[in-house]
Amino acid sequence: MKNGLSSNYCYDVKQDDLGNIWIATLNGLNKFDGTRWDTYQQQKKQNYLPSNWMVDLENAQNAIYVNGIKGISKINIDK
Repeated sequence: MKNGLSSNYCYDVKQDDLGNIWIATLNGLNKFDGTRWDTYQQQKKQNYLPSNWMVDLENAQNAIYVNGIKGISKINIDK
């Protein structure tokens, strides 16, 4: 957590077509682009998710699908 993850409890890890690493955690979704971390969470106005508990990821063309305890969210990947 001290280096950027929102939780020490990780449930799934995927790499997208652009090389970003996505990590589903107990406290949100984290994206690492090789330089910096972005966090997607319920309480954030930007990078919003319906819940913080993310359990499963699926990489699709130009998107990451995230399965959380309140349903599935789609995050578009910008090229």
